[in-house]
Amino acid sequence: MVRLLPRAALPRRLVEDRPRVRSHRPRTCTGSVSRRAGCSGVLSPGGTCVVSPVRPAPPHWRDQGRHRRRLGAGDCPLPPGSPAGHTRSLLPSSPRRPKATGRTGCGTGQSGPGRAGRWARIVTRRMAGKWPAPRSARRRGGPATRRELAPSPRREWVGRGLTVSAMLAGAVLLVAGQGTFRVLEAWATGAIAGGMRLAPTHQAGTSVFFPAKKLFIDFNVTTGCTAALLISPFFVLAAGVVAVGRTSLRWGVAALAVTALTIFMVNQARLLTILVFIRRWGYPRGYDVSHVLVGTVVSTLGVLGGLVLFVSCLRRGPRPQAAISA
Repeated sequence: MVRLLPRAALPRRLVEDRPRVRSHRPRTCTGSVSRRAGCSGVLSPGGTCVVSPVRPAPPHWRDQGRHRRRLGAGDCPLPPGSPAGHTRSLLPSSPRRPKATGRTGCGTGQSGPGRAGRWARIVTRRMAGKWPAPRSARRRGGPATRRELAPSPRREWVGRGLTVSAMLAGAVLLVAGQGTFRVLEAWATGAIAGGMRLAPTHQAGTSVFFPAKKLFIDFNVTTGCTAALLISPFFVLAAGVVAVGRTSLRWGVAALAVTALTIFMVNQARLLTILVFIRRWGYPRGYDVSHVLVGTVVSTLGVLGGLVLFVSCLRRGPRPQAAISA
C-alpha cells in the first residue's frame, strides 16, 4: 500500500539528499557569498560561487547616456595610502585611453575625480551612439563638399556684379590705354632680349633700339603688334560667363588671368622672334620673313591656345549652387 506523505512529514535527511533539479536560469549567490572578492553574482550547478575576472558594469554604464554624471568618491574603494578625493576609473582598458602617468590614484594611474568623470562621460556618450561617430557618418551629417558652404544668394550676386563691372572696365581700359600697355610690352621685350643676350637693346617709350648688320634698328611696338587688343575680348567674354552664372566667381577670374598671361607671353615670343630675324638677316629681309610668316602663325596659335585654356578653366571649375538654408 502506498501512502503519500506531505513534504513537512518527510525526514530532513531525505529532503536534503534528494537530487536537485537543474534549472536553465543560473542561480545567484546571496549573503556572504556575494561579498567574495571578484564574485560575479552567479552560482555554478554545484552551488559554488563563480569567480569572474570581469567586474559587473558600473552604475553609470547602465544609463545608456540618459543620465550622465561624474564619478564620486563612493564609486570605488580607496586603496591604503592614496590621498583623499581620488577615485578609481571604472572603465576597462582601451588602446585609445592615455597611458598611466604614474601619479597616485586608485589602480589606474589617473589622479583626481575630474579625469575619471571625464572618461565616464565619454564612454557613456559612446555607448549611447552619440560620440565618436564614424567618419562616414560625420560626413553624411555635414556638408558633402565646399560648394554647399556657399554664401547667401544676395552676397553672391553682389560679388558677381562687382566682378563683372571690374572686367568690363578692364576691357575698356585696355583699349583706351593701349599706348601705356605698348610701353610695357616694349620694356619687357628689351629686358628679355638683353637678359638672354640676343642683342644689346635700349628701350625708349614704345621703341626698342638694337644694332643689326651695320644698322641701328628702331623696333616700334605699334597698335597692330600689341596684345592689348587680343586680351580685351576675353575680358568681355569672362564678364558674360560670370554674369549668367555658368561658373563660380573664383574660376571665372582664374580663367581670365591664365588666358591674359598666356596671350601676353605668346606675343612677347612673337616680338622676340622678329628681333632675332632682323638681327640675323638684316632689314628688310629678316623683317618680312618674321613679321609676315612666323609672326602671323605665332599670333594665331597664341589666340587659339588662350581660348582653349579659357574654356578648359571654365569647364574645370564648379558651377555655383544655391546656399543651404538652416
